This record gives sequence, C-alpha cells and structure tokens, in this order.
Amino acid sequence: MRSSTSARPGRAAERDGSIARLEASRGALRWIFPVLALAAPLTGEAAGGYLLGCLLFGAVFALWSAQRTGAVWSVMAWSTVTGVFSSALVLIEVPANPSLTLATLVTALVQALTLLAMGAPATVGGWKTRGMVLASLVGPLALALLALQGAPVWGAMAAAVAVSLDLAAPSLALMGRRRARS
Repeated sequence: MRSSTSARPGRAAERDGSIARLEASRGALRWIFPVLALAAPLTGEAAGGYLLGCLLFGAVFALWSAQRTGAVWSVMAWSTVTGVFSSALVLIEVPANPSLTLATLVTALVQALTLLAMGAPATVGGWKTRGMVLASLVGPLALALLALQGAPVWGAMAAAVAVSLDLAAPSLALMGRRRARS
C-alpha cells in the first residue's frame, strides 16, 4: 500500500504535464487571429467586417491571455485601444468618415508605446531579445501606413497583412520579454 506522500510526486508530475500542455496550446492559440486575418481577401465583399472582427477578437484574446505575462497593464492597454478602435470602425461606416486617419494614427502610436512597455526587459538584453521587440513594432507601423494610404480597400492583401502584423505584435513583444527574463 502506498502512502500519500509517495503518490504526490506522480500527481505533481501529472499536474505539471497538464500545465505544460495548457501553456503549449495557449502558445499555438496566440497565432490564430493573425493567421485568420491573412485569409480576409478570400472572403470577398465581407473582408472589411472580417478583418475588424479579427482585430476585435484578437484584442479580447490578448486580454484573456494577459494573466501569465507579467505585463498585464501593458497588455490591457494594448487590448483596450485595439478593441475600442476596431469597435469604432465596426460601428462607423468606414468610407463615410475620412477623419479616421487621425484615430488610426493615434491608435498605432498608443499600440507602439504599449508594445515597448511589454518588451521593456528585452531592451537591456541582447540583440535577439531586442529584435523581437523591434519586430513587434512593425504591426503598428503597418496599421499607420495603411491609414496614410487613405481609405483602405479592406479586401486587399495589404489590409490583411497590416491587420495580421498588428495582431502578431503583442506575441512578439511578449516573446522578447520572456527570452530576456530567462
């Protein structure tokens, strides 16, 4: 008959294995919305709503997964500004409102600042960790370039790539943060 202390290491290892599987599945899930955004040109006329939905749900997912990052406030700020921006674009008819360029540029600026805050530990690390944080800044830059083009054609591949890069940005910044801390 086993004592309760000898059964614990097996249970602890089992629990650690399930936690590792959960972390691996979360790691794979963080890329789902950037990948889905790349499929927007395939949706034809519905590409605009599809991309804005990807932005909105990507912001919600980033907020949901923020608990284990160590950068909760930065992720919350990125998710809030991205969610508010995509909700505003969903509620406002985009071609009818040309002043959204300023709102998009402000959103991209706030996103870039929050990404720098997310990856702050990586800024004093090596170039591999800094590179991840710098690569994350491509997302807000792509969003700003899309806004500066004028009214975006949401069915175009450029819009899909810009939204995909924007959604991948927090994951890249957090990867740089994790690498700097390990």
